[in-house]
Amino acid sequence: MLYKFVLNCLILTAYTENKLERYSKAADTCEKILRVSEDCEALIVKAGSLAALAKYPEAIVRYKRALAVAPGNKHCIEQIK
Repeated sequence: MLYKFVLNCLILTAYTENKLERYSKAADTCEKILRVSEDCEALIVKAGSLAALAKYPEAIVRYKRALAVAPGNKHCIEQIK
């Protein structure tokens, strides 16, 4: 239970870093999550961070991975189009 709480805190941190335009830091935070869990939200946030950094091919890879983890995720589908 504590594990899930920590992951949720890290996701919220990454969202905040994106809002503050600290895209590189947000991507790093997501990477911490992805080292221990293949979390769809972490993949989406990391993809958004990479896209903001103009790393489009890497962002698309993360969005596609998020789709594989959570098929039918509308946010991922919209971003890949």
